[in-house]
Amino acid sequence: GWDGYEYRCIISGKCLPNDTTAPVIFNIATEPNIIASPVNDSICQGTDALFIIHATGTNLTYQWQISYGFGFSDLINTGPYNGAFDDSLSISTVPASMNGHIFRCIVNGLCPPKDTSTDARLVVHKLPKVITEPASISVCPDQPSAFTLNAEAGNIVYQWQVDTGSGFISLLDNSLYAGSNTNSLQITQSSPGMTGYVYRCIVSGACLPNDTSVNAVLTVDTIPAISAQPINSVVCEGDTAIFALQAYGSGTLAYQWQVKNGNGYTDLTDNAQYAGTITNTLRVFSTTVSLDSTEYRCIVQGNCDGDTSDLVVLTVKEL
Repeated sequence: GWDGYEYRCIISGKCLPNDTTAPVIFNIATEPNIIASPVNDSICQGTDALFIIHATGTNLTYQWQISYGFGFSDLINTGPYNGAFDDSLSISTVPASMNGHIFRCIVNGLCPPKDTSTDARLVVHKLPKVITEPASISVCPDQPSAFTLNAEAGNIVYQWQVDTGSGFISLLDNSLYAGSNTNSLQITQSSPGMTGYVYRCIVSGACLPNDTSVNAVLTVDTIPAISAQPINSVVCEGDTAIFALQAYGSGTLAYQWQVKNGNGYTDLTDNAQYAGTITNTLRVFSTTVSLDSTEYRCIVQGNCDGDTSDLVVLTVKEL
């Protein structure tokens, strides 16, 4: 209760007037007392952070400290820090690497003991960013497929979109798509009509701006099919017989002519008797009567499955 009292002295003697000293004030110093500790701060990468403390006491001094997870060390006003010795600490252009750092302030004064604030955690949200882009893919009809990316963001959110020819629209999970809000979009069954569909993913989170992946194209391959079948060949002994077909399908088509052997088939290879055994046209040279009624077929393969031609017969007329 004595704090703030004023005192003065009156000096008197044989003569007037008396003299009075200037008043002096009696102050009682108080120890540091933190009445409001700093609170956690949650910010976006590249923005500024601020921690504030409120304290009472006489002739207060402040020392902010930081912990990286293994003890506290004093801060100074350098780099991103300003106010290391004040009641407010500011951190400019905070990098994502500072996420999880802990700050506190020690308050000293004229009278002991010093007071230490509670800890305040800095949460730094990364900006949305696609790290690994989705790639275009080719699949066979009726087969599942997927587009996948890797991304980072604070409180990350994914939204896959598709452009079927009229602009991008956001996808929802349904009988055709799954994972439309994850980093991997699953297509349960790809049909030929989906060839050329373009997909992308928008990555968002606690901070702006959003990031958008590159476009990835879906190609649904065409199953090989024979459009013109080979036909039977009738030749005279010693002549060359020719069997030819036409086929289409995705990728580079592979052909394999076969000869019927009992109840099975044997792959042919080019030799003195045969040429074009792995092309769409088979030639049989120097035909003999022993080859009469021999049956042939061709297997066509591409990126997806394959097709087998009709069985054709070689007839060799004896001279």
